[in-house]
Amino acid sequence: MWKASGLRVRDGGLLLSRARGLEPIMVALPPALASLPKPAFVEMRLVYAMIAKRHQWHLVVDDGVDVSLRVEGQTLAADLGEIHPTAVANEQGQVVIFTARDLRALHQYRNKRLASLQAALARKQQRSRRWKRLARRKTFLLARNNRQRRAIEHKVTRAITNHAQAEGAKRLVVGDVRNIAHGKRLHANAQQKVSGWSHGRQIAFLVYKLAAFGIALERQSEAYSSKTCPCCGATNKPKGRRYRCSACGFDVHRDAVGAINQVSKAVYGAFGHVPPTSTMYRRPFRRRSSPDTGHVARA
Repeated sequence: MWKASGLRVRDGGLLLSRARGLEPIMVALPPALASLPKPAFVEMRLVYAMIAKRHQWHLVVDDGVDVSLRVEGQTLAADLGEIHPTAVANEQGQVVIFTARDLRALHQYRNKRLASLQAALARKQQRSRRWKRLARRKTFLLARNNRQRRAIEHKVTRAITNHAQAEGAKRLVVGDVRNIAHGKRLHANAQQKVSGWSHGRQIAFLVYKLAAFGIALERQSEAYSSKTCPCCGATNKPKGRRYRCSACGFDVHRDAVGAINQVSKAVYGAFGHVPPTSTMYRRPFRRRSSPDTGHVARA
């Protein structure tokens, strides 16, 4: 990977600097990019394509378009989840739950296969032929799993961005879950779920994708947002995936409760000001994705 400091433009191509005393690498640019100024080139990567079985150049170019943040529009709130990546609610109480259980399944598969490979490696003599074979298999497993998860996260965040743009939002408020497990003693299953929850990477994807449409992303505390009834204000600890209020009988998906309370707090400063009206599920991509779903992940 070459950053901007290691790139130079010369004769319709890019010079990629190397170590002192070594000649730079010359890469020809397409005609559409050859006329761009030096500050437009942000990053260059040499990537090995597993399917094509050859190396490819990946170039990051700044289009130079500055998008100002919107000052008009409604506020959306997102409740991040480990099972369903995000539930997004608007000011009218309408909730859209973006479901992608494949993301969780990939993490569980990774842990299961990694445990078996680690056990097999421990039984082999280190640096032996069989040990190296298992080590290569482990490296391939981790790399492929990471690519698959990143692809799903890109598609999920792209679907959320398209939804925010269609709703005419000026900002998206998300619950701050960075300290979700700090100071808590969790059992093994909960620790494994929290450790594999890639909420930080999803937020990073959302920041720049929303910014391209002038939508700001903000964080706020999500304390008691999933326990407080949005209708009567009673506090209930949800069991399973449903939230049932013991006081008024309100029954809805627990992630929808968190999203509705988050948007109420963001707009009015407290829970209970946005009544729930509808809940719908949306799958950001098809399983066994065909080429017509590639637009979902496009930046």
